[in-house]
Amino acid sequence: MHRFYLPDPDSLVLSGEEAHHCRDVLRLRSGDEVEIFDGLGHATRCRIAEMTKRGVHLTSLERRISAPLTCHITLAAAVIKKNFDLIVQKATELGVETIVPLVTERTVVHFVGHKATRWREIALEACKQCGNNRLPNIPEPQTLKEFLAAPGLYHLKLVASLQADAQPLKEILSYPPPRIVLLLVGPEGDFTETEYAAARAAGCRPLTLGPLTLRAETAALYALSIVHHELVTHGGV
Repeated sequence: MHRFYLPDPDSLVLSGEEAHHCRDVLRLRSGDEVEIFDGLGHATRCRIAEMTKRGVHLTSLERRISAPLTCHITLAAAVIKKNFDLIVQKATELGVETIVPLVTERTVVHFVGHKATRWREIALEACKQCGNNRLPNIPEPQTLKEFLAAPGLYHLKLVASLQADAQPLKEILSYPPPRIVLLLVGPEGDFTETEYAAARAAGCRPLTLGPLTLRAETAALYALSIVHHELVTHGGV
């Protein structure tokens, strides 16, 4: 079933790009069933009642609410030259609550530009495809120093690390399992020693991703998969 984003589901009218996609791209017709979601966990199965130039009018058939995941994950990842779009897409598919684009000492700053709008669009499309009814929050890019200085309540803070004292997640976890988790992932070339020191000072535990040196996008998605497997799929220790 085709899914469309409608921030105000009570209006039951698709307009703008969503109406264009429904009417002119997918060529759906009156009587077809679709699903709308508001990005906050609410979804409604609908039937198309009428097509007009101003919008697509819907009739509500069934409403439901998606419960949030058992673990609220924030991914703070350094913006990389290639494949940051992929990180945003896959993080959304894994139900990450917040995706923070970081500018680090090794980030190519001019590459960052004003891309938060594009990343939000990618997250929206990922939600449509995977059935996630909760849009992740994606703020404007910020420096690692700014991010670490901001207040945030986390039960566990992790930083993906190549350093000798980094531990596997199973050795870091304790009971009761953490329900609000921060995961920091560095850029190409990794975080600098100064940045690692700042992350540790902010309470981040170094997390190993195995003996191999991974590309930045692989590290982000692998780390997320580990956290998701341990704290969402299996609910913790």
